[in-house]
Amino acid sequence: MKMLNKHLDLNIREFIGIDWPGTATLIDDLGGLEADVDQKMLEWINAGNLTQYGGHDWKIEKAGKQTLNGWQAVQYLRVRKYKGGGARNRELRNEEVMVQLFNQAKSMSISDLSDLYDDVASQLDTNMSRNTLTDTIVELSESNIEILDGNFPFKYKTMWDQDDFFNYLVPDTLVSNVKELHADLFGQDEYLPSMTVQVLDGRMSEVVKESLKKK
Repeated sequence: MKMLNKHLDLNIREFIGIDWPGTATLIDDLGGLEADVDQKMLEWINAGNLTQYGGHDWKIEKAGKQTLNGWQAVQYLRVRKYKGGGARNRELRNEEVMVQLFNQAKSMSISDLSDLYDDVASQLDTNMSRNTLTDTIVELSESNIEILDGNFPFKYKTMWDQDDFFNYLVPDTLVSNVKELHADLFGQDEYLPSMTVQVLDGRMSEVVKESLKKK
């Protein structure tokens, strides 16, 4: 939350975070995840260090459309180190999964949602009270979300690892992306990013230059 506020000139004050065991529990409680596992990612999913969690072998036997359990779904969410993978593809996959899980949760009663929360509560990190969380769950259950569009950064450089095997995204530039973010979220078309963002932008540019020199 602190990082987002600092880098994007935001004022986020409440958050909910969940760890990977909690994510696995959540997906299991929602009946699993319907996913189309690409053959190219299968080997890397099964090579992940979470496939042996809790003394079980959670490897996925085959590619294709199937229902994944919680720990298999976690691997599906995390994987990006395969040919054709990368940060943006993983981001799009995560957005699709979140919409699916949201729609599964929408069909549950408030009582069942409360039980679901109790099941994962010990694996949550939040600064919200139980009452605020309950109110938020009710509001979400009455919403209609068909697509998530977390396309930040809007414009970016694609940076590759040393072996050109997987990539990550760097804003091009942070200042221009923060301007576009504030226009998109708040209608602030003439927004001027803070000096903090401008300084961070300069540091980020230097890191990118040094990385390109090493290549």
